Amino acid sequence: MELEKDVTGASMHPIVHMPGPWKRYEGYGVDFRRPVITDSIPDRDGKCVANCICYVATTNQDWDANAKLIAAAPEMLRVVNRFATIDPAVECIGDAELALWVNECREIMRKVV
Repeated sequence: MELEKDVTGASMHPIVHMPGPWKRYEGYGVDFRRPVITDSIPDRDGKCVANCICYVATTNQDWDANAKLIAAAPEMLRVVNRFATIDPAVECIGDAELALWVNECREIMRKVV
């Protein structure tokens, strides 16, 4: 189990969630009127064979944006955790590594926005 760390690198508490990737689907699960976020994809018959993370409420106009944001949560947590666990007193991030992380953040943002 991965431990979440604060900005000093001290362990705070375990990260407990389905690791992802999470996917957003419409028309699957128990309620076909709401999108569902799952940790896998449905089978060829359209039946959800994965764990349901959540149903997204469609009671407001932001439901689609909310679904995209929720589905991207594991990716965002992974990137944020890498930044948060760096000890600046010990580690130095090179320009090439930083550029890779920035590009990864931009890719996640394209999925969410």
